[in-house]
Amino acid sequence: MPIIRMVNNPDKTPILLVEDDPDQAQVLSYFLGNNGYAVDWQNAPRLAYEAARSKSYQLILLDIMLNAEEDGFDLCRQFKQEEGLKSIPIIMVTARADVKDRVSGLRAGADDYVIKPFSQEELLARVQAVLARKHYFDFNEKYRALLENSDDIVLFLNLEGEIEQTNHQAAVKLKGLTRPGADKFRLVTLFAEPFAANLRQLFQRVAAGFDVSGNNWRLQAPLSGMEIVDVRLVPLSQGRRISGMGCILRDATPREKVLQEMEAQKRDLASHLKHTSDQLGEMQQQLILSEKMAVMGQLAAGVAHELRNPLNIISTSVYYLRRILAGDHPKAKEHFDILEEEIARSQRIISSLLDFSRKSPPEQSDIDINAVLGQTLALVKKELAMNDILVRTEFAPSVKAWVNVDDLKQIFLNLILNAKEAMPYGGKLYIRTLNADDHSVQIQFSDTGVGIPENIQDKIFDPFFTYGKEGKGTGLGLTIVHSAVERNGGQISIHSELDKGATFRISLRRRAGESEKKAEKAD
Repeated sequence: MPIIRMVNNPDKTPILLVEDDPDQAQVLSYFLGNNGYAVDWQNAPRLAYEAARSKSYQLILLDIMLNAEEDGFDLCRQFKQEEGLKSIPIIMVTARADVKDRVSGLRAGADDYVIKPFSQEELLARVQAVLARKHYFDFNEKYRALLENSDDIVLFLNLEGEIEQTNHQAAVKLKGLTRPGADKFRLVTLFAEPFAANLRQLFQRVAAGFDVSGNNWRLQAPLSGMEIVDVRLVPLSQGRRISGMGCILRDATPREKVLQEMEAQKRDLASHLKHTSDQLGEMQQQLILSEKMAVMGQLAAGVAHELRNPLNIISTSVYYLRRILAGDHPKAKEHFDILEEEIARSQRIISSLLDFSRKSPPEQSDIDINAVLGQTLALVKKELAMNDILVRTEFAPSVKAWVNVDDLKQIFLNLILNAKEAMPYGGKLYIRTLNADDHSVQIQFSDTGVGIPENIQDKIFDPFFTYGKEGKGTGLGLTIVHSAVERNGGQISIHSELDKGATFRISLRRRAGESEKKAEKAD
């Protein structure tokens, strides 16, 4: 049975000692144990091989002379051919001092060769040196594995900016550009201007010992989906001399796409907010106008009633004075005519005020819009013709709304007369009706008149507001239209450009249940 001496201490560096001489093994184990190493001893190749596979050793001390069947050279080759063992450094410890034996040991994979007899201090120094090299090698292997498995492109450049070595990711994404045997590839050719020019200047700073970086650099052409990168350059030194540059390229394309999407969403949100704000502004204006209408309605009713009585007295007095004085004074007749004309005009204003102030609509019914428009146009046909105004109509079939017919006539009449006033030199008036949807109908009045400036379009429904027709009308026509439309549950809007005419759009409700009846007929 082999003699196995185990020294278990987790704080000590584990070493496997393969030695056929028990006395020599005991001396080495004791000496190395006192210097911070935990030594496991095996005296046969098979046992040593099994021990190396079962435990992680940092170093193997291997004697050449083991047994007649297998020597240390064979065992060394065995260790170096095993994937999990080949990285363990081996120091051959033997009395065979021949140069040929030393060469054979080194060719078999040994890292060092110590000839017996040796001083313990020499052995300790060699063990420490080999383990230091192993530590350095292990660190480099970890660092290399980290670089090889990085998602970033890692390049090693000479001072002219030519690629000399790459990691795996670079080999994949720059495939064909850095193939073995090809001419050295210049990093600047990857980038579009002005980034390529900037890179040439940065090479000089890196050669002077500075780290440099840049973000969002665009490539000359996409590489495996990569279009934009972040760049970092660092100097690489050998001793005190800078011998090259390290370059890291990080794919920034996904980040830029996310940022672009966020910017697009931001613009969409801003547009939506503006649209919503505009809608709120319109609603606010409608509320303000409704409040003004309500106040004016209350005032108008009181004022109209207060004015009508004295106006009737004045009218009666003028009539009496005309009978007495007009026959004797011809000039007086002219002034009486003026008085009666102004009294009639005042009566019309009072009637308009009372119409405007009426809150509760009379009875509503299912009204044929096209028929009422025809009746209204018949009333003003002659007046429109005298003013050289041509009327064009486009009526959809079966356009009906749930409204008060008198209000409807008043709405149509005021809008037609308003269009006539907007075309003092003649023009065209287009009137169109259509079934907007299952719940509403629409009537449009479009003229080719002078138009209404945008800055006053929100005021045209205000009481007594007039534009470009001083001395004509009362300024209540459109106010009455607005009031009548709202009274019947409808809406009115205007679109106009200066010198390009105006279009009024009125939307009125259908009779409740009308859409259901239409659907039944369709079925």
